[in-house]
Amino acid sequence: MIKIDKYFVPPLIFLVLLLFLTVFFPYDEFTVENNILKNYYFFCLSFLIIGVSAVFVLVKKINFSINTIDLLFFSFFIYSFLRFLFTPNDSIQNQSIQVSSLFFFLYLTLKIIFTFTANETEIKYKLILLSFLGIGFVESFFGLLNLYGITTLSSFAFNAAGSYWNHDHLSGFLTPIIPFAFGLYYLPKKNGKILSSITNYALITFLLLMLVLPALYIRTSWISVFVSLIFVCFFNRRLVEKVKSVFTRRWKAIIILLFAVILIPLLFSKIYEVRKDSANGRLLIWKVTSTIIKDAPIFGHGYDSFSKIYNNYQADYFKKGLGSDYEKILADNVKHAHNEFLQLWSELGAVGLLLLLALFASIIFACTKNNRSKAA
Repeated sequence: MIKIDKYFVPPLIFLVLLLFLTVFFPYDEFTVENNILKNYYFFCLSFLIIGVSAVFVLVKKINFSINTIDLLFFSFFIYSFLRFLFTPNDSIQNQSIQVSSLFFFLYLTLKIIFTFTANETEIKYKLILLSFLGIGFVESFFGLLNLYGITTLSSFAFNAAGSYWNHDHLSGFLTPIIPFAFGLYYLPKKNGKILSSITNYALITFLLLMLVLPALYIRTSWISVFVSLIFVCFFNRRLVEKVKSVFTRRWKAIIILLFAVILIPLLFSKIYEVRKDSANGRLLIWKVTSTIIKDAPIFGHGYDSFSKIYNNYQADYFKKGLGSDYEKILADNVKHAHNEFLQLWSELGAVGLLLLLALFASIIFACTKNNRSKAA
């Protein structure tokens, strides 16, 4: 294992860093349809990493450990692939299957990295942490430049899009990095040698992200960040103890609860008013999606079927007199449900949804278990 670490891990880490650079490939009118350049670059590097790693695994007879998260992850992707095979009029050139394949290769590549760097904890964590922070910093930096009209990486009309062609996509990418960066800065550092060296980078990235995200006007991102930051805060045991001590005093607890009851609905109502018609349009989409789910609740309508069948269901919704005149104005040519869980349910059914929820639950459980073991 020492020889493998010495001669194999450095070039492997270099290849993975190149893999993370996929996100910086800009969109233009020649590649936006199927992300040809990004997919080709990612697939080539992934196959190279996995192929070279497979040779070392076979030659050195290295054992891979499979945990619950791995089993659920592979189960979800195998089920998705089977539903893809049995979905009519679908092809391997489908963009969704390409994106899913890329995600599968990314997971497998990171699994290989963690296996080969099992004895190199500092290298392993710094690789992942700095990669995410670096990508988040650069994307948010370009997003900030886009907002002020200084530069753009895209030839499309959306101003703040970073290397993406749509500000929705940039927002979706930046949203999970915000609690990630905040947690690195805010939470106690059990492994100070590794984390203390990147704390300042995490703070700078967090502040830059918080400058860009509100300007994108994506309400779901605002709500997600708000909830996730609260979630991160409760991993700080000192803060949890302070909150518990406050709630032991009845009058303080009553005041806090009253503020929460008043402020939280007010906050959500203000978010709703930002783009009221857009919010109501989403509600219409979810109503129609519920009728799609009713027709195939267990196994769904097939992989990536939502964009193909939604408009027919929307037409039936209005033919049956279920929609109001206002909803007719909001109706549009819809390709996405704007709710990943509802869209997944409509395409892969309750089986696919439960597999994904079980995967998320196992990840959260593993994180909380690891946090408790470190605190003990």
